[in-house]
Amino acid sequence: MSFEENYKIYVEKMSSAFRAHGIDVANEFFLLSETALAAAKNGNWLQAVGELKDGLEHALGEKLNSSHRFLKTPYVRDFTFDGGEKLSIAIVNEQSSEWYGRDGAEHAFDFLLESKRGLFVNSKRYLDLGGHQMIWACYYALQPSTVEVVSFEPSILNVAIGTFNCFLNAVISKINIIPFAILASNSSEGDENSKMLVDFMNIPLRGYRIDRMVDLNFDFVKTDIEGYELELLKCACYIGILKHARYSHLELHLGHLYGSGVGGDVWISRLEFAGLDGAELYSGRDMFEFLAEASPKGFYSFILE
Repeated sequence: MSFEENYKIYVEKMSSAFRAHGIDVANEFFLLSETALAAAKNGNWLQAVGELKDGLEHALGEKLNSSHRFLKTPYVRDFTFDGGEKLSIAIVNEQSSEWYGRDGAEHAFDFLLESKRGLFVNSKRYLDLGGHQMIWACYYALQPSTVEVVSFEPSILNVAIGTFNCFLNAVISKINIIPFAILASNSSEGDENSKMLVDFMNIPLRGYRIDRMVDLNFDFVKTDIEGYELELLKCACYIGILKHARYSHLELHLGHLYGSGVGGDVWISRLEFAGLDGAELYSGRDMFEFLAEASPKGFYSFILE
């Protein structure tokens, strides 16, 4: 697909996401200038990422809380991993700088270890719950067998930066971003708002029930939703998706719920109820053995098979 075709899809997806959040796009603040596009087509994305930042500042304004900071001079960071794989990331705000701009940021990219272990081989469809700025989604889309990545992300700020990252990595045609929080199939948006963490946003959270998806068959599922996974683990639809997948990456954010009286026994009981088995990502230890000894204030990743 050509650069021009990718840009057209980028504009369509940005417009659709902002409209879904009730944000006026009449001035098309996300459009890039001809000079920025010409430079980007030749590999220089500096002006384009600067225009993205300026547009988001204009469009979101008071919709972002006082703790959020855009970078004065945004930039693009290019990664080259072992084996020659490449991934580019727009560093637009302080959070993206802290997470993806720091030295050694790649050590937090769990997808590199999962790829090394062959978990993505022949995977065609990915479900990415908690897409943030679409770093994981872009990597999944860059895999040779990938046909589609479906990514849920409730922060319109992250959706916008993530959509730019999809354009930047020339995978925007493969990534379908749903700009809402994933909800269990027996939930309503209003009931679930208080259970979710969304960075920096002052606008109401919008949700999308998992059973509303037309095609529930995915080869690989990643779940990183800051504690709401406890609710999904009693959702028959979500459990069915996990059991159908070849592999799943499941992050358990015990620390987020510990202050509400949710201990490790609750997590173990919920996983047993779901009938799931797996191993801790780094140690390879059985999931239940690991959790029985883990700190109830911790954050852990598991691979389900």
